[in-house]
Amino acid sequence: MTPVARVSSLRRAGDNTESSSSGAINRRASAVGFTSFRKPRVRKPMSESAPIQFYGASWCGDCVRAQALLEHYGVAFDYHDVDASETVKAKAIELSGRPNIPVLAFTDGSVLTEPSNPLLNAKLTELDLI
Repeated sequence: MTPVARVSSLRRAGDNTESSSSGAINRRASAVGFTSFRKPRVRKPMSESAPIQFYGASWCGDCVRAQALLEHYGVAFDYHDVDASETVKAKAIELSGRPNIPVLAFTDGSVLTEPSNPLLNAKLTELDLI
């Protein structure tokens, strides 16, 4: 069974999306509860009240994955695009000590850089965010 055929079998009744390979990927992501293949939504203005300050870029796979996990759990975060501003990029490097993304800064003062899903889950649990 090809991956596209397997994913097509997960499609809900009445789903009229085309069966292109990108459509199959989006359906697969939706079937497992993640929507990481969508374009990033425009965020509200930055606020210090969100429990997480998220520094990333739309082209970064780890950023997309971490963002999808946060959205899956409904955890609020402020998104800062490192490509949009040199100031934002410098802040991300200052927080993490290295040029890698994503950088997630939490209200307890801790910072995670390129966290795996299990590590991010553990941190969210520790802070009672999930």
